[in-house]
Amino acid sequence: MRTFVYKKHNLLATLSVLLIFVFLLMVDFYYSWQEYEDRLVRDAQNGAIYAEETVGQIISILEAIGRSPVLKSGDSAKISRFLNEVGYYQQVTSLELANSDGMRWTGKRTDIGILDVSDREFFQGAVETGRPYVTGAVRSKLFPKIEFVVSCPLYGEDGKLENVFYAPVWNDRFFRNFLNKIKLESGASLHVVDQDQQLLISSLKEVDRLETYKPKTFSTENNNIYKLITSPDARLTARKAIPGTSWAIIVDQDVSVVVRKVLGKVFYDSLIIILVLLPVILAFTIFIIQINRQRHELIRSNKKLQSLALTDGLTELLNHRAFQDTLSRYIEKAGPEAPLTLVMMDIDNFKIFNDQFGHQAGDVVLKQLSLLLKSYFKNAGVVARYGGEEFVAILPNTGHEEGLAIAQQLCAAIQTTPIVLDAETEVRIAVSIGTATYPKDAEDRENLIKFADRALYKAKEQESNKVQMYYSVLEELRVNIKGDQDLMKVIHTLNTIINAKDKYTYGHSERVMNYATRLAVHMGLCQEDIHNISIGAFLHDIGKIEIPGDILSKPGKLSDEEFEFVRKHPLIGAEIIKPIKSLEKARQFTLYHHERFDGTGYPFGLSGKDIPIYGRIAAVVDAFDAMTSNRPYQKVKTCREALEEINRSAGRQFDPDIVSQFIELFSKTREEEPDSQDCFSVMIH
Repeated sequence: MRTFVYKKHNLLATLSVLLIFVFLLMVDFYYSWQEYEDRLVRDAQNGAIYAEETVGQIISILEAIGRSPVLKSGDSAKISRFLNEVGYYQQVTSLELANSDGMRWTGKRTDIGILDVSDREFFQGAVETGRPYVTGAVRSKLFPKIEFVVSCPLYGEDGKLENVFYAPVWNDRFFRNFLNKIKLESGASLHVVDQDQQLLISSLKEVDRLETYKPKTFSTENNNIYKLITSPDARLTARKAIPGTSWAIIVDQDVSVVVRKVLGKVFYDSLIIILVLLPVILAFTIFIIQINRQRHELIRSNKKLQSLALTDGLTELLNHRAFQDTLSRYIEKAGPEAPLTLVMMDIDNFKIFNDQFGHQAGDVVLKQLSLLLKSYFKNAGVVARYGGEEFVAILPNTGHEEGLAIAQQLCAAIQTTPIVLDAETEVRIAVSIGTATYPKDAEDRENLIKFADRALYKAKEQESNKVQMYYSVLEELRVNIKGDQDLMKVIHTLNTIINAKDKYTYGHSERVMNYATRLAVHMGLCQEDIHNISIGAFLHDIGKIEIPGDILSKPGKLSDEEFEFVRKHPLIGAEIIKPIKSLEKARQFTLYHHERFDGTGYPFGLSGKDIPIYGRIAAVVDAFDAMTSNRPYQKVKTCREALEEINRSAGRQFDPDIVSQFIELFSKTREEEPDSQDCFSVMIH
């Protein structure tokens, strides 16, 4: 992805430079073309100015001749002088003579016979004016030339017209000199046309190509540029009238030649542009590369910082903060149709492991467990390190039972997967797992985490390598209590207090309530007794609120003074709930749960049937949970071991009938070996 971004920006920079370069070439082509058109216009203007000057010289001479006195046929001296003057110009082709009827009958050119010139401009002009006459440029009917004609009428003594003398004057030299002297800036072709757009002379030898120059080919306006599209050529032209004449200068060039000239100029200009811009382009390219490199480094640094902010440095899993954010996003998408299960796990006896193998070995365990979790939940969920040796997994679209099954499979997989500490040491670890499901168990993120943690704690209370899904006794109480919201508030408050005081006591109360309720149902007690037993069992240790935490969690044996202090908790608990009249009977469970069937219990030392049935039930289930739960001062027993111990104590510590009912309940609830899983899970299922 980084390479793609890098190339993308370089490509954009290169395209930008190329587009700018192409734009400059297009602008250069346009202005070069305009410049060539301007050259054509200047050539046409300069040619017209030079032609005006040259033509003016000839016209001045001929007009001088035309101002000669009227010649008469008998005035031989004047005629000779006139002929000498006209014949002085090398351009004079011949000296001819026509009679009054317009028939040429003699002249310098002996190869010309009798010729009728009566319709010619020079003849008619001389006759009509009675003076020498100079024509404009005309095509000779005898020769392929453009010529002027100077004519003069000759009269007899009687004043009648006898002859008309005329002298054709060729203009080839004039035009040749004109073409040789004028230098065209554009390098185009130059042509002179008359008022009828007929070609007078051209710098091209292939005059036939100029047949396109016919009347109406050009506008009568001056200084215009015309693109004549003719077959097979397209030509670019400029036209300028020659002042003082009816002629015009035309400068033209083949469009293909113009294109070649312009492209040639653009090519050299582009070389100059490249030479000038090359350092700039190189500098710009280096600048872009540096910017891209810095941008790449910035992106990589930002990703690294983001990774550091969201990833646990040791395990490379999501850290606690990222887990919280991720869980919030998943909960937004979850619902009854798409539940979400949170799996919280904790490595069993990890402190002991660190003490034995060292913290570096502990880090190896955390890393390898993280790899296992990544692989296990690769396509099923998101894994994070919650803290210390605790990990969590978010399982979207996973319900309560499915989440429990996944957790149980994971628990087994972890226990059977060896972890290699070094070349010689291989260990196996176990984890305890708690699960809670949204929205079944919790309505928000905070409670979902709290309930999963509570389930984890319950799992760890049993023994290593256990899975516990969240179970809320409050929901069960709420069903039993039905509409008594005030009572539920009191119970919830007491529940919160005892949970904050001692998590073990809270979990113990939940389990005792579960066992007591199931046993009461199994014994066939009435609904009121079942209701009171459920509440009483849940609150039976509420008196421990007054006992210091260091005594409750003391790992060793209690002193006599401490034990006496603990023995007061049934009385304290009974006093706490005494003001609540609806809990009067439930209070018996709290008050008598430490009485013994043989009368050696406390606080009253009652015996046998004198102990209310609530107290006799409480004694059995309370002792059973105490034996099957982890406590600081004793080793946990299996369900079988605990049941055997209770059975041995029947008649001394416990009511034999209730013991028998409790063992029967367990046998009925679970047919398989009781050692295979924890007792509480058996009971709630």
